Amino acid sequence: MTDESTPRITALTPAQAARILAAAGQRRITEAMVKADVEAGAPTNADGTLNLIHYAAWLARRWNDPAFPRAFPYFNTERYWGEHILALREQAALLQEPPLRWD
Repeated sequence: MTDESTPRITALTPAQAARILAAAGQRRITEAMVKADVEAGAPTNADGTLNLIHYAAWLARRWNDPAFPRAFPYFNTERYWGEHILALREQAALLQEPPLRWD
């Protein structure tokens, strides 16, 4: 069972995304930095949340921009993608839990 404190990788707030990215990249990532990415065109859901998979794809498409590797040096590291995969696995495990029942 999930609760409100469990982030969903398909609907992260900028603050949650910043925490996950900071952990994955061993680098200071702030909510303001993620919001700046959104303003620069990072995809968001209708409610303003971010889908981590869509966000990672958006980042990957920007790799050839000369400024991008300097701004996101951790993006092509094994640690970043390992943390990314871990987040996906955690979400998959949560999906295997039985649905909430209201008795």
